[in-house]
Amino acid sequence: MKIFLLLLFFAQFMEASKLRSWRSASTFVSGTPPSKRYMSGAAVTDDGRFIVFDGCGTAGRLADLYQLDLASLQWTSLAAAAEGTSPPAVCGPGTVYLNNTLITFGGVASTGPISDVFRFDFASLTWSSLETTGDKPDSRAFPMLASLAGSIYLYGGQGYDDLFVSGWYVYGLDLETLRWTAYPGGSNAPLRILGAFTADTENDRLLLHGGIIEYTAIGHPEAYRGELFQFKVSTGLWTQLNTTGDVPLPRFCSAMVFADNSAFLFGGVTTIGPSNSVHRLDVRTMIWSLVAPNVISTPFLMDCPYFLVEFDWFNVSYIFFCLESLFWKPIFLMHLVVEFYHSATCH
Repeated sequence: MKIFLLLLFFAQFMEASKLRSWRSASTFVSGTPPSKRYMSGAAVTDDGRFIVFDGCGTAGRLADLYQLDLASLQWTSLAAAAEGTSPPAVCGPGTVYLNNTLITFGGVASTGPISDVFRFDFASLTWSSLETTGDKPDSRAFPMLASLAGSIYLYGGQGYDDLFVSGWYVYGLDLETLRWTAYPGGSNAPLRILGAFTADTENDRLLLHGGIIEYTAIGHPEAYRGELFQFKVSTGLWTQLNTTGDVPLPRFCSAMVFADNSAFLFGGVTTIGPSNSVHRLDVRTMIWSLVAPNVISTPFLMDCPYFLVEFDWFNVSYIFFCLESLFWKPIFLMHLVVEFYHSATCH
């Protein structure tokens, strides 16, 4: 009987261990991956391809474009087949996917921060430079970008002389008219950079979590932010949101993605150091829950997880791609599998 109970306990333990487990993808990824880099752009397509654009490597700025098929986990370079007017080599561009195209904004080129907008069409494998009108954003690197209702939205970033860009406006670009609109944001605008930015498509709003007051504050945890804000395009205003539950620590350089009425927040530099935890915010209840706690070295604790991709909600699977923006580290790909077994908290 004791042996049976021991075996039963072991089986239950093994089953529970599958709920939140990281595994390295480096052993089963094929193809030619991007070279080591940081400050890259990234996006995910509707058909399950992860895109990496430009960035900085050991030899300086890079001008390339790669895709990772999330089903086969095979890397492919798109730069050789691409036609049209391609962007310059930049570090810290803003990137977002919309309607089978990759939109890029800004970054730091050889001449300094730029404000150019480029579009890559995945159907024709063609780059084009977009001539936009309206209230154009200033030149900047590290802008936060998200797409919502056929437009892209931009907030924050770093301008010339390592300063914040002026105004703290939210900028929206209508991709049909190619016209920018500037939204002042109101008195509650969160003055910060390097936050986690995503679109809540269920509630027609943009969400911003965390960030840091300024670059000179890196290493000073009291300057790290942990608030959650929403921006409503219909009103043009920012509002701070109240949340409960396992509220994440203040942090910057984290990644956030929205799926199934939830915002998922990964990693970043917290007030107690780099993190590789995953938090989930149910936007219907505004309650945070801890999906995957900090795990030492599995994967290694992240300073800047550049992108987080939700690609299979049935198994609640995530891939993040590490493109370190603070320290030199190799490209690193990890896979998190979280199986909730029809838990009421997920459906």
